[in-house]
Amino acid sequence: MPLSFLNPALLVGLAAAAVPVIIHFLSQRRLRRVAFSDLRFLREEEAHQARRRGMRRWLLMLLRILIIACLVLAAARPHWGGLPGGGGRATLFVVDASASMQVQLDDGRRAFDAAIALVGEMMGALPADASVQAIAAGPQAVPLFATWLPAGDAARAALAAAQVTDGAVDLESALREAARIATEAPSEPVDVVLVSDLQETDLTALDAAAGPLARAGARVLVQRVGDPVPPGAVVGLDLPGRALQPGETVQVRAQVRPDRPDQAFWLELDGQRVAEAVAGSTREGGAPVEVTFTVTAPGPGLHVGRVGKEADRLPLDDTRAFALEVPSRLEVVIAHGADRDGLGRGGWRYLARALAPDARTAGLFAVRAMPVDSLAATGLDGADLLVLADAGSPGRQLAATLRPWLEAGGAAMIMVGDPGQAQDLRAGVLPLLDLPAQARWVARADGQAERARIVDPGHPVFADLGDEALASLAAARWQRYFAVDEGDAGVLLVGDGGAPLLLEGQLGRGRWALLPFHLRADATDVMLNPVFLPVVQRLAARLVAGGVRAFDQPVGEELVLPVPAGRLGVRPGEAATALQVAGPPSNTRRPARLRWQAAGPAVVAPPAQHAGIHVFTSRDDTLGLVAATVPPAEMTTRRLAPDALAGALRSAGIDQVLDLEQASTAGFTRALAGRDLARWLLAAALVLLGVELWVGRRVG
Repeated sequence: MPLSFLNPALLVGLAAAAVPVIIHFLSQRRLRRVAFSDLRFLREEEAHQARRRGMRRWLLMLLRILIIACLVLAAARPHWGGLPGGGGRATLFVVDASASMQVQLDDGRRAFDAAIALVGEMMGALPADASVQAIAAGPQAVPLFATWLPAGDAARAALAAAQVTDGAVDLESALREAARIATEAPSEPVDVVLVSDLQETDLTALDAAAGPLARAGARVLVQRVGDPVPPGAVVGLDLPGRALQPGETVQVRAQVRPDRPDQAFWLELDGQRVAEAVAGSTREGGAPVEVTFTVTAPGPGLHVGRVGKEADRLPLDDTRAFALEVPSRLEVVIAHGADRDGLGRGGWRYLARALAPDARTAGLFAVRAMPVDSLAATGLDGADLLVLADAGSPGRQLAATLRPWLEAGGAAMIMVGDPGQAQDLRAGVLPLLDLPAQARWVARADGQAERARIVDPGHPVFADLGDEALASLAAARWQRYFAVDEGDAGVLLVGDGGAPLLLEGQLGRGRWALLPFHLRADATDVMLNPVFLPVVQRLAARLVAGGVRAFDQPVGEELVLPVPAGRLGVRPGEAATALQVAGPPSNTRRPARLRWQAAGPAVVAPPAQHAGIHVFTSRDDTLGLVAATVPPAEMTTRRLAPDALAGALRSAGIDQVLDLEQASTAGFTRALAGRDLARWLLAAALVLLGVELWVGRRVG
């Protein structure tokens, strides 16, 4: 541990320790020879006593040197183990403002409030001429003072501006900001005091941030506050992932960590609790368990929901909000090749009847069919889903519009089963979908028809259909189809021969599905299967929604709402006006902006600081909802050991890292000043003075 002095200039006083030495040599007796009678025995006794007096004089000189040295060292204020700095020191406080700091302590305060109070006490313990600055470290690092302030009442009062967030702490960003502020400090070195609950976080990214801090000559003191996060939490949600029809029964799955076995969780929709579920014990290692809520889809519109449980010491992670959009109508355009009979080219009429089975009742899908040549003339404006049924090469007909439309959020279902269109499939359809341009025509004899296997029964297209319905679908038979390479696409159905019979994928913000067969009796009998109607409707709803409209974005990141350009009434490259986002706390309104990108326009708002529903508007028109959620890292019950963080900082290049051990001002004061040795030196000087007086009398 290093020895430091608060008043090192006074150490020049150690030169006074030479005075006793000088006096010692100046005061030595000079011997004179005097003739006397034979006193041999007296001479021997006097020589013996002279040697004793000489030793005592040397001891007396040493005692006087030590007394002077102790007095000088005491005046220089030595400290053992402290951080040198003395008067005018600069201290930068970095206060963790993440979601886990909202845990309630035994005294009823939040850990964040306790941390702010502790920082105020630390500021009060600093010398009057010290300078201070503070940073609130959440998803972004925010300085609390405009500049460095004296460590007084004004600085402590300014701490009231600190606000806790619902996001995760970005320690790298906080250290970068600390390094920047340290370069503006009025004195060096700078002591950086990190006050945090040390919620477990990634320490691998500290090297780049710690370097500038080390070059700024900063030293880091780590102070842990608060209690661990309680185990109960709603960790995540899985919404249906497809457009819903009003009145449809669906399941919402939640990943939760219960506080106790058989704990009840609830689902709330538009302010009303509509479902409950019971969770078993958390898995070994704290892994979450899944609970399932069965709910009825509400009417058309934007809906707000929550999943939660009774509150514990961190209420923030006990509920999780979500946004649900139920469309009133989805426009489906079926573009087909030249019809040959009443079934339509490729059997497109089967698709039309599955999507809109009753022309007298307004369902979710409004279907209109046209030859592909007519679609090329009219365009895709207003279409939510495009179905291409043996329509030839999209590259010839819609080369300028189809791919950009898909990337901007469009949805397409492409059915190709005519062997005469093999070249169109290889040269047009497959490249459009970023699939390998390989297709092989397969034709089975009547007795060799293949059955299909559902790859993932939990997929949104098949989930909740029931075992009987899935078994019925597995009985369908395929005889003629194109065997294609799935590439990076997802496979929903696969034939006995291993070839995919239903693929889906994403292109920009849009989704697509490929059926490498047509709906005619010589190819398959799936269109006669009782499950064909719900599967087609679910597939279409999946493509249109694709899970994209169930927005779930972590607190601390930009809020992004993709919207069609036509919805905003702007053209590519133009700017939209009067865009706003409103959300917690207190439905605060903030400006938003329109960002054009390759995938299409999106309304972007600054990062949210609080969890909940954020509503995007354009004048009086509601564009959509985004649910900002607490990052999973803030829900873990694990905390870092202070020495682990200290070791990571040292390995990142910061040599001086000190663990303050406990949340108290005394630990901070001891860390800065070390152990004051002045009083011990004064006591030693008094003891030595007493010994000097005693030895001096003996010598006299």
